[in-house]
Amino acid sequence: MARRAKAMGKSGKGRKKPASVAKRVPRTIAGGPDGSMLAYANLLRDPCNAPLTHAPYGSNANGYLLRAEWDGMTSTSPSGNVCSFGAFIPGFVTTATALTGINSGLLTEDGLVALVSDTTTTNLVPVRDAQPGYAFLTASANRVRAVAACLQIEYVGSEQNRSGIISVGQTTAGALVGVNSAAKMRALCCRTTRTPDGVVEIKLRPTDDNAYWFDPAVSTNLISHTGQIPALCYSATGLPAGAGIRLKLTTVYEWEPEFTSGLQGRVQPTPNFTLASAVNALQRTGEWWYNVSTGAARPLLHWWLESARATSSRAALASSCSRDVTCP
Repeated sequence: MARRAKAMGKSGKGRKKPASVAKRVPRTIAGGPDGSMLAYANLLRDPCNAPLTHAPYGSNANGYLLRAEWDGMTSTSPSGNVCSFGAFIPGFVTTATALTGINSGLLTEDGLVALVSDTTTTNLVPVRDAQPGYAFLTASANRVRAVAACLQIEYVGSEQNRSGIISVGQTTAGALVGVNSAAKMRALCCRTTRTPDGVVEIKLRPTDDNAYWFDPAVSTNLISHTGQIPALCYSATGLPAGAGIRLKLTTVYEWEPEFTSGLQGRVQPTPNFTLASAVNALQRTGEWWYNVSTGAARPLLHWWLESARATSSRAALASSCSRDVTCP
């Protein structure tokens, strides 16, 4: 028996088998968004670069998607410090020619002419062809609306003379009536920073009013339609003489072609999430709508990881990330 036991020991028979190791399966955190909601959240957070997707505006009358940009400069005419203010109403494309009322997607002080004082009064003047995609949409679109948008402001003077403050925020088109100075516009802004060496960016936080369609071929005064549509506003004060600022407007449009264009309209199924749920999900990640940096915003991939961080360790979170997702 002893010899037999010894033989069994040498051959490996009779030894205890090692305990089986369960296959590791990535853990899923409950409450995460579906793919369509995640795609739209990414677009809101990075309108300049994220893949295009439709907004959950609750209608199956969806058109084509278009990303358009406008890049311009304010004047540098004052001999003293430069002030500037204005507002960008994403999706509001119109051929209005009157200089009264809120009748243009971009309105600036005296039409991009910089001011010498923070309290110098001047009316907001439409810069109508500065609306991103203006030429194409006024010629080809039957109606348009904004899906996502952002306003970027950049100081372009010398580093040695960099000075002043830049304020940005989101208000409504109706609140712009009567705003006639950089100081009054700054009162509508919610974030102020010293003039940085990079870009100050404010992104659209859409509301149900953004679902309103505009006919770009019609001269429209916005207040007579919906004064509650969101407007991105900015105010710059104390910039050095001769500097000015660079404005970059980006809008992702949903547009329907003219009936005579020969293009067939598109109908997409209504997304299975609401606008409020998408915006509220982004709010849980912090101030996603405001950014001061020298580069594009980091794409949002798994917003629910942010909320899980309070109750889970970084190592535990890493196990829930798939190969195509970058953990924070």
